[in-house]
Amino acid sequence: MEKQNHIPMLELLLRPAFCVSEGKITKINAAAAPFLLSQGQDIMPMLATGKAEYEAFRDGCLYLTLNIGTQQLGANVIAADGAHLFILEQPSEKRELQSLSLAAKELREPLTGMIAAAEQVLPHASADPLQIAQFNRRIYQMLRIVSNMSDAVLYAQTGFSRMEYVEICSFLEELLEKTAAQLSEAQIHLRYELPNLPIYTLADPAKLERAVYNLISNAAKHSPVDGIIQVNLTCRGRLYLSVADQGCGITPGVKSSIFDRYLRTPSITDGSDGIGLGMALVRSVATAHGGTVLIDHPQDWGTRVTMTMELRKSSNIPLRSPVLQMDYAGERDHGLQELADILPARMYLPENMD
Repeated sequence: MEKQNHIPMLELLLRPAFCVSEGKITKINAAAAPFLLSQGQDIMPMLATGKAEYEAFRDGCLYLTLNIGTQQLGANVIAADGAHLFILEQPSEKRELQSLSLAAKELREPLTGMIAAAEQVLPHASADPLQIAQFNRRIYQMLRIVSNMSDAVLYAQTGFSRMEYVEICSFLEELLEKTAAQLSEAQIHLRYELPNLPIYTLADPAKLERAVYNLISNAAKHSPVDGIIQVNLTCRGRLYLSVADQGCGITPGVKSSIFDRYLRTPSITDGSDGIGLGMALVRSVATAHGGTVLIDHPQDWGTRVTMTMELRKSSNIPLRSPVLQMDYAGERDHGLQELADILPARMYLPENMD
């Protein structure tokens, strides 16, 4: 038990947390006491998702889910000092997400009205075309924020209702090819490697697309000019979708809240990081697909985020085209909305948006 004090920050955390060494709980903070965890308890039987990923986990941050009593809770796992710090979600977090969702509903109606008015007025305006493009870009940025806030309550759910069979390689190739062309306008190079063989799995296409866009958007925000974003999909019994950038990496102080930054006090740096709902979406999409999210720092790269998914099949769901059945962007270009913080204003000139 000599490693019990390996993470001094444990007792400083207000959220429920505990330490694990060699597969067993070694220390529990006061906030985790109501969960009736005990020292010496095996961690593996508690894992609801992420068993394979946790067994291979050596460095960085890992999001997975645990069965604790009658509850299934998410946990951010941090590797430190040869052991693991588990920081648990709390039921109160769902109320925070519900508040964001309600606020978005209040914002959506006036925003929709403003967009409709702009679409009528701007084509006849005598303003500088670049000013019109800047205005359009700001609208798309607002749409992305409101959409993420509106769907916030969905992030706390354990599954999605629009699962269907998707040929994942074709789905991603179409998405990434278009995204690469758009990012090239921002002097960012998107490269990708996908398996040559078709891979069919049960998935929620709309949510999966948004998760991929969020991963790429985050990588692009932290990429230098002419930087490379590398996207890889591998299949090793389950799917591993990784997005790596050439940025400066994640600072140690952010690791404990990387998957739920919407809960933290805003800081002076929030202009580049947003309100933190993107990773909340990614973690929920991974969980709904039986997977996890791993953040690490491979050699010669800044940050790599890997979302895993189970290969799922069901005889009750028909094979469908990977084309999205519901347009979450209101018939607007998905890339222009999801990458609005990255793309240059000229991409939002009316002639480029048709």
